[in-house]
Amino acid sequence: MGPNKKHSKKMTELYKNGLTPWNKGTKGIMKGNKTSFKKGEYQGFGFDKYLPIGIKNCNWKGGITPELKALRNSSQYRIWREYVFTRDDFTCQKCGLVGGQLNAHHIKHFSKYPKLRFDINNGVTLCIECHAEEHPELKCLSRV
Repeated sequence: MGPNKKHSKKMTELYKNGLTPWNKGTKGIMKGNKTSFKKGEYQGFGFDKYLPIGIKNCNWKGGITPELKALRNSSQYRIWREYVFTRDDFTCQKCGLVGGQLNAHHIKHFSKYPKLRFDINNGVTLCIECHAEEHPELKCLSRV
């Protein structure tokens, strides 16, 4: 008998001798107690006061997110980022930090120059701090 069958047989014997399973009486997914969750209400993680959404966010640009989000989640964009990171040897080109949390920064703005969005020569690797310095207009980026 393998180790799993031995364990399974041992557990079966324990249950026959009066041990009750931890999930006895529950059906499907475990549920929280009635006071912890209210049906149909978003609970969140308490970050809402720090990261306002929509028009209240400091980076609001008038509802252009779906188009830009689709582009930034595309495989072409991911490949562009990887090429930029690899070319720069995963090193911030401003301060020299190696590794860590890096951003692929567009030298000419992503939104203003659509033809240069995926041009590798229009990208540079920056750490989070240096990237925030490049974008002083994005107030929320500097809080990272």
